Amino acid sequence: MATLPQRIADEMGTRSALIQAWGRDGSVRLLHSNSYYSDEMLHHYVVEGFNRLDHWAEVLFHPDRLNKGVARSTEFISAEAHQKTDFYNEFFRRFGDDTGQCLGGGFSFPQDSALGIAVHRGIDEPEFDTNHVTRMQEIAGHVTRMMRARDQMHGARLHSELLEASLDNMGAAIVMLDASGKVNFANAKAHELDERSECISLAGGRVMLRSSRENQRLQAAIASRHRVGGSGDAFACCADRGQSWRIHVLPCQRGGVSGCMVIVENGDIPLDMGRRLQLLYGLSPAESRVAMGIAEGQSAAELASTLLVSPATVRTQIRHVFEKTQISKATQLSRLIASLPQVSAV
Repeated sequence: MATLPQRIADEMGTRSALIQAWGRDGSVRLLHSNSYYSDEMLHHYVVEGFNRLDHWAEVLFHPDRLNKGVARSTEFISAEAHQKTDFYNEFFRRFGDDTGQCLGGGFSFPQDSALGIAVHRGIDEPEFDTNHVTRMQEIAGHVTRMMRARDQMHGARLHSELLEASLDNMGAAIVMLDASGKVNFANAKAHELDERSECISLAGGRVMLRSSRENQRLQAAIASRHRVGGSGDAFACCADRGQSWRIHVLPCQRGGVSGCMVIVENGDIPLDMGRRLQLLYGLSPAESRVAMGIAEGQSAAELASTLLVSPATVRTQIRHVFEKTQISKATQLSRLIASLPQVSAV
């Protein structure tokens, strides 16, 4: 299959074509050529400083010319004058090349300092006419649009790679689901749990909990994202090996498309969770101890015995906890504590 430069050269009826992009540091980021500038020529062009003698580059990339469309080199230097330059005699002729005419243009891009596109003819061949200029302008438009799309994809890829690396460095398992509930991303921790058969499974492109009862709750939370105002869920989960986990299901919607994120954290309640409840909801130390006991499934009588206070005192503290957290059931309190992220308290 013919390369893009070869197709351009064939279209224009020229001996060669060149597409080249330079980075902001002067490095060559992209170079496509069908015959012009062999690897050996390019080496001498850069290492021996012929790039500083290249008056065609000055024509294409001078600030007065950049992004102004294509032009013929003969508009700025005649073929006869070009033939007398060191660039022609010490560079082209050195490699047995008699390239003496150039038609092209230079364009700037956010990711590249400049992009050049050009076609070339021998010094004794007919000059490029207005038809060549018109057609080359059309081709340059197609190439610049292609380069813009390439840069956009490059930027998106870098952003995606950075995001994935950040998620992989997190201690929690994170799974992103699309609108159909299929997994479209799982970080390193999620794959680790799946491979070790702990808590979650990613088989068949779906995320499931290994406990059938708790998996029903997970699937219901995932399905809830389709409902107006669906809020997901957060709950504790016990795996087969006795390890406890906390599951968070967070609905996501962007561009009219719904999906969700499933986060799986170690289920051990941090030692400072009571302190977090005090900071977030204004609970007293005694009320936070009662709240933690309720979250662990203890009854009022059990709490009274453990804390060495009367059942009436515990009931009063429970009422205060419910009032301050604006909930009314022990199950809601357990869910609240399960939903708090495992971050260090300030």
